[in-house]
Amino acid sequence: MSINCSSNKLNNDIIGHWNWVESSGGFDGRTLTPESTGDIMKLEYLELKSSFLKMNY
Repeated sequence: MSINCSSNKLNNDIIGHWNWVESSGGFDGRTLTPESTGDIMKLEYLELKSSFLKMNY
């Protein structure tokens, strides 16, 4: 999973709890999901500039 932000101008729409649904691309173009990997990931933005990534919690 890749997370990137090139701007310091974020808005409040991103604050909350986000569940990983899928990742795709890379060299082989695979699509990974929680069902195919057995992994559960949640990304939490508690406030601007504060985030947590929880895996298999």
